[in-house]
Amino acid sequence: MLLLLPMWWSATVVSPLSRVLIVSGRPALKLVFDLCYLVLPMAALLAFKEQGLERAVLAYGVAAALAFAIYATLLVRVQSRRHGGG
Repeated sequence: MLLLLPMWWSATVVSPLSRVLIVSGRPALKLVFDLCYLVLPMAALLAFKEQGLERAVLAYGVAAALAFAIYATLLVRVQSRRHGGG
């Protein structure tokens, strides 16, 4: 369970912010996150499948956390543009 802590922590931080896309009228951008969240963890599992179960699970968690980091970056950009930040 500790191996998945990066994924759970990032999901706990980023998920409540996901409403930004709905409020800003850009819900279709969630597809970017959905694709990252689908592709990155699966790619990590495939890349680490020969390294053993613990490394594969850790790689999955880190890749999922990376997907949430990409999502957080997307949310910040949408919000800053909404408020005229560029």
